[in-house]
Parts: sequence; structure tokens; C-alpha cells
Amino acid sequence: MLLFGLYLLFAGNARADELVAGLLCSAVVATFSSLASRIAERSFDFRGVPWQRVVCKPLLAIIVDVPRVAARLARPTIPPGAVQRWRLAQASVDSPQTTTRRALVTLAASVAPNGFVVTVLTDRDEAVVHRLVPAELPQDAEWPL
Repeated sequence: MLLFGLYLLFAGNARADELVAGLLCSAVVATFSSLASRIAERSFDFRGVPWQRVVCKPLLAIIVDVPRVAARLARPTIPPGAVQRWRLAQASVDSPQTTTRRALVTLAASVAPNGFVVTVLTDRDEAVVHRLVPAELPQDAEWPL
């Protein structure tokens, strides 16, 4: 119903053709969402996620990193940056909590303009992160943001 309401809000009217289109789009998205969760290879568990840290740290990093990266890019020759290896908390099993934590760390670390996660080496419990402006390595292996 939320998707249907959003569709009508963006359409700007409630004519019959828009109602039908909104219902069809909502049904397709709901069906896809249901199928995707059933056939997914990995499941997620968002309980216990420190949302304040996961959301606020990347937003703060955007504010801090934009001037630093802009200054770096304004140079006549752009230095190549640095590749860092972030230590991640050891995961003895591939649990939904571990999958969720690593996915959120990858997403949050890649939001700010100064860095992005190139890959997560699950066998080594490391994340390979590229930084245009080198920064200190995070100390917290559980949530290295």
C-alpha cells in the first residue's frame, strides 16, 4: 500500500489509468521482493546494529571529506591514493549477523567521497579500502567506520 500511495503521490493525480498503473507496479515490486527473499543465498539480521553509528559516521565523513578530497583533486597532478586493509571481526560462521555487519560496513565506508571498499576478503577477515586522502586505520574491527 505504501508503494501504491507513493506512486499516486508522484503521479500527481488519481485517474483510473494511474490507479491501475500504481496497482500493477506495486504488485510487481511486492512479488519481486517476496521472491528475492526466498531465493537469496544470504540472509540478514538487523537486530543489534548500532544505527546511530552506521548512519551518523558516514554523514559526518561526507562533511569532513569533501573539502579534503576537493583540495586533493584541485592539484595539477592527482596522487594515486592509498589502499588500506581494514581488520574485520573474525567470523567463525557465515551467520546473518555477520553478513549484515559486513554489508553495512561496506556500504557505510563507501558513502564518503574519500574512500570505497574494493572487496571484502572473508577468508582473511579483512576489507580492502581505497582512500584518495590517506586516513588512519579504524581500531574497531566489529564496526570499522
